[in-house]
Amino acid sequence: MSRLAAWTALVPCLAAAQPLLHPQQSTRIEYYDVTGATIDELRGQLRAKGVDGWAGTTWTTVKYEFTVHGDAYGCRVDSVNAVFDARVRLPRWADRAAAPAVQQQAWDAWFPRLERHEQGHVRIGRDAAARVERAVWDTPAAPTCGDVTARAKARAQGVLNDLARRQRDYDLRTDHGRRQ
Repeated sequence: MSRLAAWTALVPCLAAAQPLLHPQQSTRIEYYDVTGATIDELRGQLRAKGVDGWAGTTWTTVKYEFTVHGDAYGCRVDSVNAVFDARVRLPRWADRAAAPAVQQQAWDAWFPRLERHEQGHVRIGRDAAARVERAVWDTPAAPTCGDVTARAKARAQGVLNDLARRQRDYDLRTDHGRRQ
């Protein structure tokens, strides 16, 4: 087979190749200070200063935009960009050094589990951003760009609805991190 024939055979495969998923991502971790000499004192501050009484909280947002392109053969998705943003809020024990060693050890056993749980929420959101991109990219071509746009938006909204369900299920499955 000549080089030209080999290239010609390869070109349709390249055109059909799926684009790489590349959601933009950002994660911010914010700390709030708690004080106390015992775990019980810290619990009271965590309830008072945490969001809705939770020691840690994670907010995730997935946004997306896409373009479509029409020609004589119909319309298809031309580009997709998803953006994932997470904000994690965690406690910081401000006067830890003044507390007894046994209390510090209790905190050291608990805090990594809290961080791990909140990072689980981040992973679920990050996964959803990639799934939104994939869902929009995989929207079938249609005769009109209005049809493609409506279908792509519906597919993305389905992923976003699933994201909310996955976040709730994660908290239920882990008892908000207590079983992690």
